[in-house]
Amino acid sequence: MGNETVPRDVLEYIVYEKHLSNLYGKWRLHGKIRPSWLSAKDNVLPTFVKPSVCPNATQEID
Repeated sequence: MGNETVPRDVLEYIVYEKHLSNLYGKWRLHGKIRPSWLSAKDNVLPTFVKPSVCPNATQEID
């Protein structure tokens, strides 16, 4: 993560792709290239939406 008092080198190369056969196609982000001299990037923890649990959903209404 960032810190306002400690500078950090954040050089990344971004690779875009576009199909040549589609003249009006959009450029898409294909990937990133990190130089080998940079330190390893910290892994990002995956996030997800926790499903809501309804305790009365299994009971039938008479």
